[in-house]
Amino acid sequence: LQLLAGGVFPCGDFWPKLAADPEWQELVQVAGPALASSSRLSGGPPEALCTEWFESLVEWLVSTGMVPGEVSGCCRIVAAVALLAESDPGHGGGSLAAPAGLLRIPEKELRNFLSEAEMSVGGSGRERVFRARNEREASTLQASLAQELYAALFSWLTRLVARGIAPPRVATSDNGTSGGGRTL
Repeated sequence: LQLLAGGVFPCGDFWPKLAADPEWQELVQVAGPALASSSRLSGGPPEALCTEWFESLVEWLVSTGMVPGEVSGCCRIVAAVALLAESDPGHGGGSLAAPAGLLRIPEKELRNFLSEAEMSVGGSGRERVFRARNEREASTLQASLAQELYAALFSWLTRLVARGIAPPRVATSDNGTSGGGRTL
């Protein structure tokens, strides 16, 4: 994301094309600063290697049939998961602005979700009682949210790849045959 933010790209048309895409521009604006200051990402592989891997990953995802907007959407979720796993829960410790922006939900709603428990009471369940979550509850919920987002993304990607590598369906006639034989 730093490459896209900086405007100086490696050779080829991959990076300038990404930089011109509004989805990637928003991703860089929302996630770039938070990821750049991430303690979890410091000490990782060299930037040149990460750049090469990222370019290969994006090209592979597009080759499976994903459209560029879906690829940037996947990156949004991965960045949100990374930031949720790093920041303090919604008790004023860490900023939830970047993860909320990446998930395209208001920060206040994310903070309330992590910091308040809501219960329905009464016979009809129309009355609601709110209580503050303690720090341990909020932290556990935030970690669970990150895990569930990642699991949902992984499931979606798995289905997409499976669909992309599945053999084409053979057209069958009304009697269940395709060109002279029964389809099993």
